[in-house]
Amino acid sequence: MLIDDFLFEPCGYSMNGIFGKDNYMTIHITPEEEFSYVSVETNATQKCYQELVQNVLNTFYPGKFIMTLFANKTSVAMESYKKHREYEFNNYRKDTLQEVQFQNYSLGYMSFHKAPS
Repeated sequence: MLIDDFLFEPCGYSMNGIFGKDNYMTIHITPEEEFSYVSVETNATQKCYQELVQNVLNTFYPGKFIMTLFANKTSVAMESYKKHREYEFNNYRKDTLQEVQFQNYSLGYMSFHKAPS
């Protein structure tokens, strides 16, 4: 992966990476005492994104998170889109599931919160 990253002062991190033929990944982190923010975005082609998302959760341990998934009829990601309603993540509960069908692609939106221990 070819990476361009930057560490911000007093805090924060941004990484943009290019890999494979046409894939990218971006990670942005803003750690603050009152609130923190992490975003991870990629166009990496996968049949299932559940493991990738679980790895992100295992790294950052957020109290809540949002996952969006875009796919069209011919994309490899459509297989994952068809299964996204069933996605479960360790120690998290699904709050919201919304789906939108556009002319050329489908969008799935899910929000989760950390389950009580």
